[in-house]
Amino acid sequence: MVAYVGYSGALLDDGAVAVLRRLAERTRLVSAQQWEATRPTTLDQVSDFG
Repeated sequence: MVAYVGYSGALLDDGAVAVLRRLAERTRLVSAQQWEATRPTTLDQVSDFG
């Protein structure tokens, strides 16, 4: 599974930082070649949040 995680919206409090840290601990870096091998897709859309 490959995921890109962005964080926005709610305040970045201690609880949110703890969750993001636990998520980061379970990740691993991949090279550009490995990333391309996953055949990533993009979805362009307009944000309604200004």
